[in-house]
Amino acid sequence: MVRHNIEAILIMDRNGMPRFFMQLDPRSKEMDPMLASSFFAAIDMFSKEVLETRVPKFNIDYGARVFTVITGVQTNLIAISYGPILPEIPQILTSLLAEFELEWLASAAPHDLDSSFVEIYLQAFGERVMQKLAFQELPGKWVPYFLPGIILGDAHRNAVTDLIDGTRTIERIKIEGGVTEKALLLEMSKLWAFRAIRFKNMLGPGDYISVRSRYIEYQRSSSQDYKALKNHYPRLLPIIPRIRGFIDGRRSVGDIIHLLRDQFDETDIYKALDYLMDKDAILVLGPEMRRILLAKEVLEVLLRISEQVYSHLEAGAAIKSVLNKTASPEVVGQIRYFAKRWTIDFHPDVYINLPINKMMLVYGEWTKLVAQYIEAFDSRKLEVFIERIISSFTTFLFDRYTSLDFRGMEEFSFWLELLTIDKWHRPITTRAGSIADSGRKTALDLAYILLLRGKSIYGEERIKDICTASGIAFGNDLSAKWMEQYSEQTLETFIINYSKLGPASRLSILILAKQRGIQVPEVLRSKKNGSRKII
Repeated sequence: MVRHNIEAILIMDRNGMPRFFMQLDPRSKEMDPMLASSFFAAIDMFSKEVLETRVPKFNIDYGARVFTVITGVQTNLIAISYGPILPEIPQILTSLLAEFELEWLASAAPHDLDSSFVEIYLQAFGERVMQKLAFQELPGKWVPYFLPGIILGDAHRNAVTDLIDGTRTIERIKIEGGVTEKALLLEMSKLWAFRAIRFKNMLGPGDYISVRSRYIEYQRSSSQDYKALKNHYPRLLPIIPRIRGFIDGRRSVGDIIHLLRDQFDETDIYKALDYLMDKDAILVLGPEMRRILLAKEVLEVLLRISEQVYSHLEAGAAIKSVLNKTASPEVVGQIRYFAKRWTIDFHPDVYINLPINKMMLVYGEWTKLVAQYIEAFDSRKLEVFIERIISSFTTFLFDRYTSLDFRGMEEFSFWLELLTIDKWHRPITTRAGSIADSGRKTALDLAYILLLRGKSIYGEERIKDICTASGIAFGNDLSAKWMEQYSEQTLETFIINYSKLGPASRLSILILAKQRGIQVPEVLRSKKNGSRKII
């Protein structure tokens, strides 16, 4: 089985009509129609300029998701993934597209864009997709169940299917069925291709949730939903109203479990959350909303730090000044003044059903507001301000959010570098630490980004000084291939040296490292790394 990070694939003809759609990640549940609509708009925008030139592959980066387009003879295949797809995947997608055009296109009637995406499917081709792009892993606590009306014939029944009853977990099925991990994944992938199963008990501690309008029915003892819950799941009855009090748009599932586990059994809390998700009473935040939530968290952090480093009066003046420059109602309406302090409304209600391109714009507005808020303060305490920001990122935000959530947040730290460009001395030499578990290409990518960004922020001469101090010959060729000649230790030296430009440069490294899964040396996480003076 080939590793992949694809959420879904879509095949559409040259007229923009979808011919096949399939989700490959059960966590995604049903693809948001708004996501599809904005996606088609993006494809239409690019098609005239790109597809007509017969480019075999190109990417559309939406920040939280990447759309990889594989062009065929009569159709185009689009892979929707969290981040760029892995290097070995395009060849597999190309072969699948060729097979679809040769064997299945004639029987795949075009569908209107108003049609349900569920209907844009061919089971036989779906099986072929899952044979090549099977599930990578299924958490042991997940519980598979057959959809209503599904009856398997004798030819499809086996030791695995006979154990799927809506109560057994993946781990239990594997043990009781006596099957290997690979055999189990392949069988589940086949059933998924048949559209015969779904999964429950899928929520994890790192998921973020918000309430939907239907939740209120479980807070009314007279409602039919409440009565149905009481009749069928009386054990969950006292838990569900209590959960509501802890959902604030900011708390993760892990936070809620931690706050309730001394009153209820943890397994029952998860069952209650799973029930609410199945009944569409809660929303699990997708990647776009998670990035917006992170941007909100950053602003909340800045508000609290600025009140300490400067004053409540200056912090209030700064946020008022920024709000006067912001025209986006999706942002302005989320910043509240309550109990004599400015705070953030973390509930994502206003963003539900927004097209993905609009959510990208909203995310951009939040990051712009964060940058403008920092800029509103004078520079007399900026160093202390940024050090406090680094501390909040390393002790709080990095632990709460994933590497994908931080995509785009490096623009904030680069902006801080621009604000502090004249405050720090040039590096002359350095003592490099070790970047653990980095892998050559990862360290190379990080160093290369810093080189290019640093050149535009600090100027060629200052970056040339860093290169010289790091043992890198700065020349006209600044390509990634040129940097491949240098050893891991040299690249690490350059990264550490770059951090000496000031605390803002250190924050840039930490955010980029978080995105790439690099564990940086402690010297970069600590204030005592010699920002002003090289050791």
